[in-house]
Amino acid sequence: MPLQTYDTQINSVCQPFTPVSHSFDPKTLKSVYSFESNRQTSDMRCPFYGKMNVYVHARHSTEIKDFPFLPKHRQSLVFYYHGYKCRECGHHFMEPIPAKVPNARITIRAAEWIKGLLSRNMPVSAVAEITGFHWETVKKIGSSRNFGERACSAIEYPLRAASVFSGS
Repeated sequence: MPLQTYDTQINSVCQPFTPVSHSFDPKTLKSVYSFESNRQTSDMRCPFYGKMNVYVHARHSTEIKDFPFLPKHRQSLVFYYHGYKCRECGHHFMEPIPAKVPNARITIRAAEWIKGLLSRNMPVSAVAEITGFHWETVKKIGSSRNFGERACSAIEYPLRAASVFSGS
């Protein structure tokens, strides 16, 4: 279902997530896009045991910061997703969120943007001011050698898998 914001229609396909709402606060200049999981439990496989014998154990939400499309604006994506439990081995695991850097609450494109600015020898404080991200977050992205590699591998796997299943 497309979201309507004034005269702009937002169509989003985020694989197993569908857009739920969009809000904008003109005072704080913050946009929040909400997505809800539409995955079927029967499609989930336990990453520890490998069986498809899982059930929904909990419902979670997480807010991740995204690349702002306008200067001085902040943008976040809120994902509502499932926590699962395997009936075979008892392990708990979460539904993966696309476009999220592993072990961070930031999108891959925002992390790439920050790395790009830092690669041009911009000071961490200037990048933090431009992007609106906390100084420590910018420093961690800039100092971590494998931060971008983890982000790239997180996005390349679904693309490779999609090309294998589509036959291309």
